[in-house]
Amino acid sequence: MIVSAVEDQINYKVSIVTGCYKSIPFLERIYDSLKASSYKNIEWITVDDCSPDKTLEHLHELKNRQELNMKVIQLPRNTRGVGAIAEGIRNATGDFTIIMDHDDQLIDNAIAPMLEIWNKLGVNSATPLYGIWGRCLDQYGNPIERPIEEAPVICKNAELFHVYKLRNEWGSSLIKTEVLKKFYVFEEDIHGCTNGVFWNRMGQEYSSILTNIVMRRYFTNVPGSVTQSRKVMFPEALANQEAEYLNTNRQYFVQDTLFFLKKIIIYLKYNYHSGYSLFTGIKKLHGYGLRLMSVLLIPLFFYVVFRDKLLK
Repeated sequence: MIVSAVEDQINYKVSIVTGCYKSIPFLERIYDSLKASSYKNIEWITVDDCSPDKTLEHLHELKNRQELNMKVIQLPRNTRGVGAIAEGIRNATGDFTIIMDHDDQLIDNAIAPMLEIWNKLGVNSATPLYGIWGRCLDQYGNPIERPIEEAPVICKNAELFHVYKLRNEWGSSLIKTEVLKKFYVFEEDIHGCTNGVFWNRMGQEYSSILTNIVMRRYFTNVPGSVTQSRKVMFPEALANQEAEYLNTNRQYFVQDTLFFLKKIIIYLKYNYHSGYSLFTGIKKLHGYGLRLMSVLLIPLFFYVVFRDKLLK
């Protein structure tokens, strides 16, 4: 059942995938937001990433309330989140999938308007599309990043970042599940990577629709968040991810120079923590321009490494 003025036009099933790890403080909040959604043709797939607390028990308790179409999956070992999301996607049965962190909230009236735009622009698009993006609010209700004047507009991921320059958890997306299953597959060589590795690969083949519809509330400064820590976990996987991004998007260097300079520093930092020499790291980058900039940035790289050691 879909509670929408366009019920006759929209009949898509939407899977919402959430990876869970020590998630007890957040589960009621995301659960309540999904229960309040005006769009009811959804399934919520939760995957416990081998939590050491009672997260799994809490997930089963939520499922037993029978207020949501909910699946609970447990992984045998921790995968740093990426494997949990991949397992959830593998079990998704919706036409579209939304990846939501355990500390997110769904905006209750967001899905139907986005699917209306999909029906207008996405169904018959001559450009291969993987899905449609909406905007985010922070925990105080303030928009993250600015609206897009041209929206709705079709563009590549790299254009979103380097032409529109929208970053910082700008949005949240409804992704075609069949496309997501193709790209979001957990393998040992990407253990420790972030979601970004999959977005980048998907964005090389597909475009998406950008909208100004607010879809998600994103909570920053969550205690214990990896993003709040200076500790470098799985540096080799992260170095490979950064190198892949730089190599596949280097044509945008001139349009977004400062961003790419920061990316190079981050890449060299991860390469250093992986135990590889600077020469080996620079050799992995493609093209004369990236390699030259890497050499020129070596003094700044050493400053960053020294600063991080002082702040530990």
